[in-house]
Amino acid sequence: MRVVVVDASALVALGNKKDDQHKRAAGFWKNVADEDALLVVSDYVLDETYTLLMARGLSLETIDRFHDLIESTIEHGAMRLFMMNKKLFDGAWLWFRKFFEHGASFTDCVVYEIGRDVKADCIFTFDDHFNKIGCTVKP
Repeated sequence: MRVVVVDASALVALGNKKDDQHKRAAGFWKNVADEDALLVVSDYVLDETYTLLMARGLSLETIDRFHDLIESTIEHGAMRLFMMNKKLFDGAWLWFRKFFEHGASFTDCVVYEIGRDVKADCIFTFDDHFNKIGCTVKP
């Protein structure tokens, strides 16, 4: 089974129909669902996503619907939610220090650490610094 770690940039594009990358994000989301892959997301990524959707002016109703999509995907077993713990935090901190010059945020380093932990095939993202640190990115 293919494992895909999800970054906030992809979820923001998916949740915001006005985002320039929305169609690409929606297409990739559908392809992943069709191939029965496992999506992996962290609570930090969801925090960043909901905050950015709010900052971009989306209504609470719209963000609620998007949250329902995420919750449904988790409940149906197509997505696994990683919650922050000490081991994950410490691993992400090491990557944050290593990748600082590439502009990777701490949350991006959480994504990277989870990807290593689950042996992910790729990261669903639109952030170019994941390429700079050697990750396979999609779409």
